[in-house]
Amino acid sequence: MGDVSVARGATSKLGQIEGDLRVGHAATIESEDKLIQVTGRVSCDGDAEFHGNLSCSEFSARRGKIRIEGDLHAKGEVRVED
Repeated sequence: MGDVSVARGATSKLGQIEGDLRVGHAATIESEDKLIQVTGRVSCDGDAEFHGNLSCSEFSARRGKIRIEGDLHAKGEVRVED
C-alpha cells in the first residue's frame, strides 16, 4: 500500500501503511490490530483522533487538537502547531 489520505470528517480502519498518511480535519483513524504503523510521515490538517498505538517516521499537525488513545512512537520529529 502506498500513501494514504483520510478525507475530512471520515473514519478509516488502518494497519500497516507503506508510505505517508495524510489526515483531514475531524477525521478518525482506528487501528486494525492495536497498532497503526506508518513507514513515512503522518500529517494532520486540523482535529484528528487515533484509536490505537501509532508508529511513524515523523508526525506533524496544524490548526487543531490531536487525540491519540495509545502510544505515539516517532523515529524523527514531532511537530504540532495550533
